[in-house]
Amino acid sequence: GALLRAVPRDLHRMIETQVASLTSAAQRVLEVASVAGVEFSTPAVAAGGEMELEFVEEHCAELARHGHFLQERGLIQWPDTTVGTGYRFVHALYQEVLYQRVPIRQRMAIHQRMGLRYEQGYDGQTVGMAPELALHFTQGREFRRAILYRRQAAEVAMRRSAYQEAIAHLTHGLDILQELPNTTERLQQELTLRTSLGPALMATKGYAAAEVQAAYAQ
Repeated sequence: GALLRAVPRDLHRMIETQVASLTSAAQRVLEVASVAGVEFSTPAVAAGGEMELEFVEEHCAELARHGHFLQERGLIQWPDTTVGTGYRFVHALYQEVLYQRVPIRQRMAIHQRMGLRYEQGYDGQTVGMAPELALHFTQGREFRRAILYRRQAAEVAMRRSAYQEAIAHLTHGLDILQELPNTTERLQQELTLRTSLGPALMATKGYAAAEVQAAYAQ
């Protein structure tokens, strides 16, 4: 969003013209890929757009071969033995322009499907994918899942002593929590997030910091 607002109007129009010159199928593949991010895998795009993997592979390979929009990043294999290809947009601006072309409700559905496919593909090994899963489920408004993966991502960050990263994940989790009904389950989730936030704040701000006191007081 911020990147797109800073782009000169003529450059934005040029990218839109390039997109318009593609087939409708190639446009669809790129739009779904933009929801996955600057870097993506073909199995995620296939799931997000409810397309056949071979169809996505074919169009991505053609675009990359001509240097249009994409660069190939090599083969990928998920723990469930799914094999596909990794790609990245040649510039983040391409991803931003394409992302803005996708209607909001469609984006939500694509994020949901991608998140669920990643869960399936990384069943039992989702810890390393936790930040990406949290993002997809947040944008897809699957808030309970989003909170679960924010907690997982924070735990991984804490083990690496990446305290600021852990604080960011836990704070995002607390923000998402406000979208859930005010139930006993939500209160328990909040307790878990805040007791995890306390040690991360202590490590960065010290035991006596006001933020630490506030986290435990809540």
